[in-house]
Amino acid sequence: MNPKTTIKSAAGRRSGRLGAGLNALALSVALAASLPPPAAYAQQAPATQISIPAQSLHQSLLQLGQQTDIQIYYLPETVAGVKAPAVSGLLTPEQALRALLQDTGVQANWNGRTVSLSRTPSGDASQQLAPVVVRGLLDPATEGTGDLATRGPSTSATGLRLTLRETPQSISIMTAQRIEDQALDDVSSVLKQVTGVTVDNTMTDLQTYYSRGFVIENFQFDGMPALFEGGWDGGVSKMDSAIYDRIEVIRGATGLLNGSGYPSATINLIRKKPTAEPQAEIQLQAGSWDLRRVQADLSGPLAYDGRLRGRIVAAHQKRNSFMDYRSTEKLVGYGVVEMDVGPDTLLTLGADWQKNDNNGASYGGTPLFYSDGTQTTDVRRSFNPASRWAYWDQTSYNIFGRLEHRFANDWEAKLALSRQSLQDDAFATATASGNPDRITGEGLLQWICRCDSQRTTDTAEFQVSGPFTALGRSHDLVLGASFMDSRRQTPRYNVLGYDNSVENFYEWNGDTIKPDYFQNGNSDAKIRQTGFYAATRLRPTDALSVILGSRLSTWKEEWTDDFGSGPTGGSLSQRNIFTPYAGIVYDITPQHSVYASYTEIFRPQSGVRDRDYNPLDPVTGTNIELGAKSEFLGGALLASAAIFQIQQDNVAVLDEDYTLPLPDGSAAYRTAKGVKSKGFELELTGRLTPAWQIQLGYTQQRSRDASGERINTNLPERSLKLWTTYRLAGRLQGLTLGAGVNWQNRTTYTAGGWGVPPAIVGRTAVQPSYALVSLMAHYQVNKQLSFMLNVDNLLDKTYYKGFGTYGSGVYGDPRNFSLAARYRF
Repeated sequence: MNPKTTIKSAAGRRSGRLGAGLNALALSVALAASLPPPAAYAQQAPATQISIPAQSLHQSLLQLGQQTDIQIYYLPETVAGVKAPAVSGLLTPEQALRALLQDTGVQANWNGRTVSLSRTPSGDASQQLAPVVVRGLLDPATEGTGDLATRGPSTSATGLRLTLRETPQSISIMTAQRIEDQALDDVSSVLKQVTGVTVDNTMTDLQTYYSRGFVIENFQFDGMPALFEGGWDGGVSKMDSAIYDRIEVIRGATGLLNGSGYPSATINLIRKKPTAEPQAEIQLQAGSWDLRRVQADLSGPLAYDGRLRGRIVAAHQKRNSFMDYRSTEKLVGYGVVEMDVGPDTLLTLGADWQKNDNNGASYGGTPLFYSDGTQTTDVRRSFNPASRWAYWDQTSYNIFGRLEHRFANDWEAKLALSRQSLQDDAFATATASGNPDRITGEGLLQWICRCDSQRTTDTAEFQVSGPFTALGRSHDLVLGASFMDSRRQTPRYNVLGYDNSVENFYEWNGDTIKPDYFQNGNSDAKIRQTGFYAATRLRPTDALSVILGSRLSTWKEEWTDDFGSGPTGGSLSQRNIFTPYAGIVYDITPQHSVYASYTEIFRPQSGVRDRDYNPLDPVTGTNIELGAKSEFLGGALLASAAIFQIQQDNVAVLDEDYTLPLPDGSAAYRTAKGVKSKGFELELTGRLTPAWQIQLGYTQQRSRDASGERINTNLPERSLKLWTTYRLAGRLQGLTLGAGVNWQNRTTYTAGGWGVPPAIVGRTAVQPSYALVSLMAHYQVNKQLSFMLNVDNLLDKTYYKGFGTYGSGVYGDPRNFSLAARYRF
């Protein structure tokens, strides 16, 4: 949310010129839990680790507001064209501001934690603004901050505006700087770097995300819930990251906002917003396998003295692959406008669109076993199991609008609407059915899938939030209502006269004749979910916060299937589902806190069926998390530790004893009772010094069913993710070096279920533990021009990035590099 202001003159009136200027005030705000008396604040405020590069004074002031607990307000002309020096070190807010304003001609006038800026001597009352009262909200945007950490508030977990340390759950945030550092050009690439998240390639073009042992299906866009169905939503797998300021991942259940309180994680994608000042950049990138990418980003005020602002982002990328005859191309467009309808009302309208063309797309991976049951460890990474003509294309768009109003009593109201559309157009194959003879290469068939689908989801959410007073203390409350309606249409096809036999696995080159097909049926599904929720943060003492919340949901699914023999259908509904949430946070000191949280789990399972083609019962259970969070070096370094335990019933697991496909071509699942997942997570993010940044996370978890058997063995039980950068000084000033490693322990897959021959059932394949090393070098030539080199999988490890799907595996990328040039206007 961009800053919004309420401005009142002491005399209750404004001049026309002053009113126009005040409507364009630029404001940067940071919230503090407790403050000293206003007159003494500037002198008594604690020192904070400050890191602000040389840039425009406006951008420096925005970053200072984010890194400290002060409010700054000024007219745009006060700072227009003014440059500020770099400022870093352990400084009080007053010291940092004084350093920024040195030799600029701009003066600061303090009033408690609020400071106003002017260009005239403080004693010249005739030129001063009339006394004003300014209230605002921090926009915790991460672009331009240069930080791997963010200190702004987040609403992703409970709807309450809480800092990371005030939230009784584990949260990881991938900032704009981290995304830029590693040239992470799609959402899947970003999530691979997040603590506790596993990205599993079910096919070459589809990914499924996991956390704490379970699939992630809860998504948000700018805090608004969205519906996705795991690995089948190819548009999620390929969403470009160019349009996002940051990606927040809240591990554990978030049933308050999403309705289905599934305990894996929620992914909140925060879009870039228009900026108060004009800015533009263009980026060109080239790299391994003929990577070519161009990206442009323009933003700034459009009209009405800056009250109307806009932003446009566009990207085009083409790339071949380390896999034979495989290539991808994508087009991305994003546009958003913001309008200050009044001093307290903000209207946002926007849309994004993306088209992915994926050629040589496989419907699976390479077989994991030979016909004698031994693992196929010697298949070359370049092997493509798809036919040359195979493809999997996706088109998606989102249209969204939001109206926000801030009342005089610091309460806010928000109405958000969106329409999301995702269309898949796929004709994919995979030489993965059966198991090849180790000597002759015989024994394989091709899977083939004419896989089209279209899903449209309409979402609406209304929310009010603000403070209230009880028993002499201030507390917070949020009330909300949400509605979601999703419709999916999936045509069914018969493929005509296709010879799917493979003469020799070792001589396969994908050169087959593309078959004809005709539509012989259709599957339609509709999911509707409504919910009402409330959450409050009670503050019995300065050090203690108690967060209580609940949601009342109604969920209904209706479906109609026609596989050529006549339509069949059914429905499944759940009414008045009560999902409670409770959390407690205790500040041991102003820098260290401990917390506990509890929520119940409810998750419909519309995407999986049992062997009789009936939907599985909803998942139910409980989620408990205990943890501690700390700030070091004046808040520059954030640390967290958490332990969790998840107890669930009706968890979907593959029905290994049922080896036939279901009528829609999918595999059969069964429910597991008494599934328990427990483990711990550690994370460290921020600045060790003004020049040295780090993001380090370690996760350990185990998932077992009631009999003690491990489930989801294809997921690692232990993983470590590290990324660090260092900005050099002296003669090498302008050069930043980065390095990272992603490590995970051994995983296994035991053959079973649809598509696995009886002779192979029970055989186990092993993916040994491995580490992927990355390097980065970024050189800032001047304020406008920079170059960046990235190398991934430096040690050229061979590994599976998708392991076990239908008894096959998908290889990860070999060593590769990219070189980018960025020019900022």
